[in-house]
Amino acid sequence: MKKPEDMKKPFDEEDFEDVNLMIDFYDYFEDAEILEDTINGIDYKYLEIYCKNSDCNCTEITLQIYQADKYLGNARYDYKLQRLTTKLNHLINLDTLIELNEIFEIKHQFVKSKFESELLIREIAAITAETKAYKEEIKGYKKEVKAYDKEIKYLKSNKIGRNEPCPCGSGKKYKRCCLAK
Repeated sequence: MKKPEDMKKPFDEEDFEDVNLMIDFYDYFEDAEILEDTINGIDYKYLEIYCKNSDCNCTEITLQIYQADKYLGNARYDYKLQRLTTKLNHLINLDTLIELNEIFEIKHQFVKSKFESELLIREIAAITAETKAYKEEIKGYKKEVKAYDKEIKYLKSNKIGRNEPCPCGSGKKYKRCCLAK
């Protein structure tokens, strides 16, 4: 059994909607070899399903058991306790699973870390989008401030003469109305 180099397809949208959903290892790592074993002359295939939640400390995987293309059921295997929890124990060679404990653990951590990386990438993308929106909003505020600055400069640069009508609208000359204020 070889360790896959990298994911062949991205996680599905529903994987992000519920982080507690488990994922089929072979859906995402298509070049990974499927676990196969022969018991009493019968060939079985075992598809591995892993928890992807990085906050979960579980050490169990689910094995979907197939004979040819016929689905026979699920078995749960705890690679830390080296124990099967299923009524289908007769369809699985526990010694074979125990030999693969380290590989199961590596795959499990790999799935969790890949999923966590994808979650972080999504969070960073969302933060980046928010930051861009804030920058655009700030640009708008800067334009408004510049417009107000121009208006203030205009008002300051255009001094009112003493004998001109007062800008307050009283009708008096500026010197007799608002000059002293």
